[in-house]
Amino acid sequence: MIRSQRIFPLSLRESRRLISADDHCGASVDLVAQSLTPAGKFASGKPASAALRVQNAGTIPSTSTVSVQVIASPNTTLGDGDDVTIATIPLKISLKPGAAKTYKLKFKLGGTSGSFFLVAVLDSANALAELNEANNSVFSSSPVQIS
Repeated sequence: MIRSQRIFPLSLRESRRLISADDHCGASVDLVAQSLTPAGKFASGKPASAALRVQNAGTIPSTSTVSVQVIASPNTTLGDGDDVTIATIPLKISLKPGAAKTYKLKFKLGGTSGSFFLVAVLDSANALAELNEANNSVFSSSPVQIS
């Protein structure tokens, strides 16, 4: 024997509990590497720094620590076999949706010398699920001379 079940509509209070502020269905962080500005002189084997501008183009706040890979490239093509990884730096990023901030990256140059573009790759380990993974890298606007 099959018993019929009645379906009752949810009360307003019950529906608000189902759709709460913690329910981020389809929402995500999207870190965008906007600019990379080298600072000072670059000498092989010496400390160096660059300013990395990051925006959260996502729909929820970012409170993550991500790895940032700093790369020297003789051209503006990433991954073509002639790039040299300089450092991988952990970076704590706290940004509300739409907000941007400039972070100072400090690293030590290895034995590389010559004219290179600097590249920063956010979330280089792909540990953070993002809306767009293709906007995580940025080149310096001009090459730096590493002596």
